[in-house]
Amino acid sequence: MFYTSIFLNFLVSLLLIKYQWKLNKGVIYLFIILITVNIRQITLLLLNQTSHTQELAFLFLHVDPFVCLLGPAVIYYFFSLTKGKIELDFKIFLFCIPALLTFINLLPYFGTPFTQKLIFIGQVQSTQNVDYIPFPYLFLDLSLQRTCIAIYNLLCQLYIVYCLITMIRAKGISPAFGALMKNLLLILSISIFSFAFLIFHYRFKLDIFPNASNGIFEAKDFYYLFTLVLPVSFFVVPTWLYGLDSPSFVKSNMTNQNKYLNNKDQLINAKKSFNKSDDLDRIIDYIKSEKPFLNFDFSIHDISGALKLPQIRVSNSFNNHLKIPFPAYRNMCRVEYFLNLYESNTFPNYSIEGLARESGFQTKSSFYAAFKSVHNMTPMQYISKKELQKV
Repeated sequence: MFYTSIFLNFLVSLLLIKYQWKLNKGVIYLFIILITVNIRQITLLLLNQTSHTQELAFLFLHVDPFVCLLGPAVIYYFFSLTKGKIELDFKIFLFCIPALLTFINLLPYFGTPFTQKLIFIGQVQSTQNVDYIPFPYLFLDLSLQRTCIAIYNLLCQLYIVYCLITMIRAKGISPAFGALMKNLLLILSISIFSFAFLIFHYRFKLDIFPNASNGIFEAKDFYYLFTLVLPVSFFVVPTWLYGLDSPSFVKSNMTNQNKYLNNKDQLINAKKSFNKSDDLDRIIDYIKSEKPFLNFDFSIHDISGALKLPQIRVSNSFNNHLKIPFPAYRNMCRVEYFLNLYESNTFPNYSIEGLARESGFQTKSSFYAAFKSVHNMTPMQYISKKELQKV
């Protein structure tokens, strides 16, 4: 039972990387999250036992301090979902500063002989008290460091909640991203109970089956089942686990290809003869019905993911068939939406800039530039002209 959850988490992580890597390389952050949470779960269980002393010494004293990477990994994965790619902005690296300080603080500690650490872990397992960790550090007590790490990870999660609320208010959540968030909330709702139980088990020394040692399973084995909930929950949402390239989807397409295409040359010719107007119709219908351009970061990647079309085909639909670049078409949609909001008086208390933000423009300058490129005049000039025409 000790290694089962580790194996299952690695299996789920490999499946996620295999099926989602091409769509979003930020899935590597999800791998870090799964493994880090699993390490923390197993550590909490071993602290309440008298076995696996060496494994606990390694996990608790060498690996568990780096749970400080959990907070940044959650933020990076969230940004990768919103951007559709790994974000390398300099500001992003600021979230790693606490993890770097943790590593620097532990430098003297890592030089401590492992035998001393085994003695300490043996005492912890017998007393189940880790309020004080008697090892050298650089500038912050190791017990206090563990508390700071927990607070920092909580702040990172609250920051994600803040970002989500901001996006919802700005109507900046695309349908594809909204579906991902629903799947994530489902997984969290399934797994949060198990993690909460393990924390209570560690803090309050829960003992549900005190006399179960001669039963079908021992009590300690029962507690390990809770470490399996998180990886198993991913199988409840197969679209998250397998992404757009699920085994059934691939099999269906391969069957059709094998039926009509016998070699590589035929496949290339079939792609050339594909009716591109079908792509363009689907793209236009999607943009008009779902209005993804209200998202500040709306890009070709969002269309590709939502419609399961290669990005090159989406780009060709705009450039070669619609005869207008994607950014220009996106601006036209946003300007049209802005004018509809203004004329319908949907937000009577909003300024022009406020209506522009509701229409998907992130800055005032981008709005004015886009409006002028579409109507060859500023918004105020356009509005004044319309008012004069009414008179």
